[in-house]
Amino acid sequence: MPKKVWKDENYIHAYELAKSGMSEIKMAQALGVSTATLRKWKDTKPALRFAIEKASSSGYGMRYRLLSTKTTPS
Repeated sequence: MPKKVWKDENYIHAYELAKSGMSEIKMAQALGVSTATLRKWKDTKPALRFAIEKASSSGYGMRYRLLSTKTTPS
């Protein structure tokens, strides 16, 4: 498999994936890389690590899932 080249768009894509509540494994798959490559990128690109941590800590994905499953009283 050819080596995946870093693109700055990955910052935004990774942030959006993490914000949706996606796991690191699924995030790597969506970015087209192995989990090892995603971890390497997080180690060598502090802004990527920050974006993923910030998005993950926002809890938006979990709140969205909870709100979308609530039923309203009749």
